Amino acid sequence: MLDAETHPLLVAHLDASSMLLVLRSDASSVVEAAGVVGEPVAEPLDPLTPLTQLAEAPPGPAWGEAAQLRREGALLTAALQVGLAARMIELAVDYAGRREQFGRVIGSFQAVKHICADMFVRTELARVAVHAAAVTLDGLGVGDAARTVSGAKLLADEAATGNARACVQVHGGMGFTWEVPVHFFVKRAWLQATEFGSADEHAETVATALVAAT
Repeated sequence: MLDAETHPLLVAHLDASSMLLVLRSDASSVVEAAGVVGEPVAEPLDPLTPLTQLAEAPPGPAWGEAAQLRREGALLTAALQVGLAARMIELAVDYAGRREQFGRVIGSFQAVKHICADMFVRTELARVAVHAAAVTLDGLGVGDAARTVSGAKLLADEAATGNARACVQVHGGMGFTWEVPVHFFVKRAWLQATEFGSADEHAETVATALVAAT
């Protein structure tokens, strides 16, 4: 997928793709990936996501409604963020139950318990929001799809990136090093928080919908 409204123009896993979905502000198109030429990004933020930078968005025949595709993409990305947030709880709790300091496992310390509890609350709030947005998006005429999807994306991004920081903290800062797998999840959360709309754009969508409803 390529978002033609962002710069630089980056495509993930282009070499392994057969088709490329190009999203513009008011239209979308599908082109064959084999015909798309670009330069590989030497050091992508997420080492598990190889990126290719394009000079311009490739043209192609119209396919699907851009606004609907963006909402669906935002919701699916939010669901991925909830999964990341939940996985980082598991990593943090597991480490806190094994790591010993001052003769005790660090999970017995109240400060660490609070960090893990906050991680759980963030994740469950985001999970409920994603479920609600999925129901709204799936049912025509049921609620405001744009508002619920934007709200879900905001909460899911906050859960994933917030839990990423907390998980690194529980790991004593080591979670950001290559020796500890946590950094893969951290970078993935950062990357996905930039996809299908920024936090400011989604917050503006929610705010506009709330003002219109009053």
